[in-house]
Amino acid sequence: MKCAASAGPEQSPPRTEHGAPRIVCRSSFEGRPDRVLPWCEDSPTALEALRAGGQPIASSCSGATVCGRCGVFVIEGGESLPPADATEEAVLRVMGAGGADERLACRLPRGAIDTQIVLRTNYW
Repeated sequence: MKCAASAGPEQSPPRTEHGAPRIVCRSSFEGRPDRVLPWCEDSPTALEALRAGGQPIASSCSGATVCGRCGVFVIEGGESLPPADATEEAVLRVMGAGGADERLACRLPRGAIDTQIVLRTNYW
C-alpha cells in the first residue's frame, strides 16, 4: 500500500489514517513544530520514508550503509529497534558518532516500529 505523506501537530494520533506507523521529525531549532510522516509499506527503511515524505535527509550512497550521512538521533520509540549491526557500527564510528541514540536512517526497519518513532538531525 502506498500512502501520501502528511504533516501534522505533535498531538496527532499514534498511527496515521492509513494505519501505518509514523515518523515524527523533531526540529533541532526551538519553536519549529514537529513534522509527522506516515511510514508506509513501500518504504522499508526510515531513509526511504523520510524521502517519500519530502523530509530532507542526507545520503550519498542511496541507503547502501556506506556514507553515514543519513545519521539521525532516535529521541523516542527506538526500544523495539534491532541493535546496530557491525556494518552500521563501523560507519557510525568513522562518522564520529558516539551516542547510543545515534543510528543510520538507512538501517532503521519499518517492521520494528509499531506506532511511531521520533527522530532528529542537526539540520532539521
